Amino acid sequence: LLPGWPGSSATWYGSLHVTTKRKPLMESGEVAPFSLVSPHTLLPVNTTGTGCAHVPGKVNAEPCLTRDVSQILLHTVRLDGSADCAAVAAYSAGGHCAEKLSVAHR
Repeated sequence: LLPGWPGSSATWYGSLHVTTKRKPLMESGEVAPFSLVSPHTLLPVNTTGTGCAHVPGKVNAEPCLTRDVSQILLHTVRLDGSADCAAVAAYSAGGHCAEKLSVAHR
């Protein structure tokens, strides 16, 4: 779950109520149980959005989101690592990054 800019991952759980919206769907069996992951996507130096960029020596957002986050989850949480069990979602400016990642890393 990627945030928009300006914004943060906390918006998914706060004003967008993602956990309370998914709970009844899982309880009714309408959807299979799934995990929600919201990685931090702001640059620590100036707290601006990364735009999902990969600029060697400057911003490493794309490889971090597509490779590192996946590997951390696969090694720490019991998840199915197959591509058909993964999805990316976003709101606002995060939608650009979500689309870019899903097209570039099918």
